[in-house]
Parts: sequence; C-alpha cells; structure tokens
Amino acid sequence: MVVPFICLLVLALVDFGKGVNYWLDANHLASEGARLAAVLGDQPQPGGDIKQWIQQQAETSELRNGSGSVTSPAQVCISFPDGRGIGKPVTVTVSATYQWIPFIGAGTLDITGSSTMRQEQLPTYADGCT
Repeated sequence: MVVPFICLLVLALVDFGKGVNYWLDANHLASEGARLAAVLGDQPQPGGDIKQWIQQQAETSELRNGSGSVTSPAQVCISFPDGRGIGKPVTVTVSATYQWIPFIGAGTLDITGSSTMRQEQLPTYADGCT
C-alpha cells in the first residue's frame, strides 16, 4: 500500500526538480539576453532577430520548442521602461508555462525570469515579445 504513494512522491520530486531547472534556465536566458540587448546597439544581431537568438540559447529543447512538460516555446520580451538611450534600462523577460506531472493533469505554473541592465549603446532592434 505504501509503495504507490512513495513512487508518486518520488515522481513529484523529480518533476519539481525539472521545474526548478527550467526556472533557472529562464533566469539565465533573461540575464544573458539583457546583457546582449544592453551592448548590441548598432552591431549586427547574432543570427538575425535578437529575441529568437535568446530563445534558441535555452539549455533544453523543451524550452526552445515547447515540447514535453513545457506547453509552448519560451517567450522572450524586450522592453525599454524609460525609453531608448544610453544609460537607460532595458529589461528582458523570458517566460514559459510548465505542466506539473502531465500524465495526471496536476496543473500548470508560469515560469518567468527577468533581468534589467543599462543600455551601453543606442539599440536598433525592436522591442516587444516573440
């Protein structure tokens, strides 16, 4: 009688660990993206659109493609809360929806990572979400 409960508990702990890993990855992507957005300015964008490039740097294919426990690809948002200009902040937010223990439909959780840095060059890329 106790074995199914222990198995479910172990499964829940493993799934919780995956969720924490995705949250850490989202924070890392936001930090890396904010640094890139702060220094990019007039320089050519790495591989095209900066938001897509940030999204493709995710450590797991689930965050990149929205497969498995992540219900859609990670969304990258770049915003300029005080406008564009050297010394003004640029904020990058990375978010995804994570489904806890998907085979029993335990619910979803929004995973979000955010980072703000000051612009070192005038940006030429568009803000918004992808």
